[in-house]
Amino acid sequence: MLEKDEFSDCCFNMVDLGCALGPNSLSVVAHVMDTIQNLRKNGNNRQEFRFFLNDLPYNEFNGLFELVESEKELVCGPRSQCYIHGLPGSFYTRLFPRKSLHFAYSSTSLQWLSQVPQGLVRQNKENIFITMTSPPEVLDAYAEQYKSDWFTFLILRAEEMAPGGRMVLTFINRSGDDFSAKEEYVHYDVLAQTLLDMVTQGLLEKDDLYSFNVPIYMPCQLEVESIINQQGSFKIDKIFSFPVRWDIDEDADGFDENR
Repeated sequence: MLEKDEFSDCCFNMVDLGCALGPNSLSVVAHVMDTIQNLRKNGNNRQEFRFFLNDLPYNEFNGLFELVESEKELVCGPRSQCYIHGLPGSFYTRLFPRKSLHFAYSSTSLQWLSQVPQGLVRQNKENIFITMTSPPEVLDAYAEQYKSDWFTFLILRAEEMAPGGRMVLTFINRSGDDFSAKEEYVHYDVLAQTLLDMVTQGLLEKDDLYSFNVPIYMPCQLEVESIINQQGSFKIDKIFSFPVRWDIDEDADGFDENR
């Protein structure tokens, strides 16, 4: 993209969709800007960049931008013309003017749905997500909501992306084409059992538990490919699944561009 003439002189607009908060949010900006600087060592060093940090309006943007202020040179590099902005709003709505976005990135956010699927009240009862005991209607409702949201996301980004723009998206998926493997949702079983214990102890109303479902869906790779191809606005360049380690270095403190 950076080698193309149409991108060489414009202000290059980028976004992290579902940026959350804290050092990990800025590590994305740092990695992208470091890559750009390495590509541009012998090229155009005067180009300007805008990096938008997007999340829902109640994200803690104040703390995030205090971190931006203190770490901006480390994040953007000492010589780059990089401007970082906050962009509150759902990525299931329009966020940018038409054909103004050059690069979109999202990490572990697109498994979240825009809403709890319709018609789940009392169908899923003591479950809070899809499990082996959920009736087929529950799985169908989640799958339809995901398809609707994924279509919406692709349509909106297609309107916003400049010709030749790119997206890099990572999100939690399931390994198979169904939910028969218990390890796919075991942590939600644990949470549901905890809530049931709270009902038994009188700390939570049973009706509240029966009406609660987590608005998340983990697609398989085939679903993702099928919807992208069916919607038609984007062409898949690369798509693959990979395992992620969930262990966290609890001693890590502050921003580290290598994290």
